[in-house]
Amino acid sequence: MIISIADLHGRVDLLRAMLAYFPPDTHYVCLGDVIDRGPNSLDCVDLMLELYDAGRATLLRGNHEQMALEALEKFEQYKGADTLDRYKASLVAYGRWMDAGGETVTEERQGFSLESMPEALCRYLKLTTIVQFVSVLGLTDTPPRVSSVLCSHAAPPHPREGMSQTATALWLRPQDGPFPLPEFVVASVHGHTPIRKPARVGQHIYTDLGAVQTGQLCTVRLDNLVGLENPEITVFQLGRSRMSPFAALRSMQFAQVGQALPFQTQFVNVEKT
Repeated sequence: MIISIADLHGRVDLLRAMLAYFPPDTHYVCLGDVIDRGPNSLDCVDLMLELYDAGRATLLRGNHEQMALEALEKFEQYKGADTLDRYKASLVAYGRWMDAGGETVTEERQGFSLESMPEALCRYLKLTTIVQFVSVLGLTDTPPRVSSVLCSHAAPPHPREGMSQTATALWLRPQDGPFPLPEFVVASVHGHTPIRKPARVGQHIYTDLGAVQTGQLCTVRLDNLVGLENPEITVFQLGRSRMSPFAALRSMQFAQVGQALPFQTQFVNVEKT
């Protein structure tokens, strides 16, 4: 079984509940944005690395990982060249990440700088990739010549004026589509854009339900995704006794795009850690 995981943003409680639900041999395709904004980004990173080391996870990069990685890479370039311009560039990139939600990650360790970024976080960022394809051949980073499902954070990577293909995969929104898909790709699965319910726009499935605000985490089974009408979608929802009374209202603030897809809900009674 191969399952996609939408944007976690530090919700390790939902991640643990999801891992307890699926069989122990499940492989997970994490769609990115594991970090930032939520309460336990580094715990999420640790769990993802455990899964990766066990051969049970594929780590895709989200735009939040991209911002953190850019800061880290620029700082490493500064250490190699020791020029003031490179150091300034790393600080600018670091500030951009902090403004986008990275500050919550540093608070988990009572504050850290580029000089003291946790080793596990650095490793995780460097392991992330942009796109994966799921087919009867398994997981590949290039499109196979059989029917497959493309997974990336925001949109399928594709040529677009003024943007790199990496940028299109990390930053575009459903309203920027529809997007071209490689030959033999029957569907694509993404997170990135918070929506009220899992939805399909053309051949693209969107799954980010704003976990950090709503307590809802969306998963899609990828290894049997042969039809776009009835994908096997499971939404993990904090049990009503654990939910913030404002969670439903927060969900309603998100747009609903395209065609809403059916899903099953698994209520989980866990405390935020």
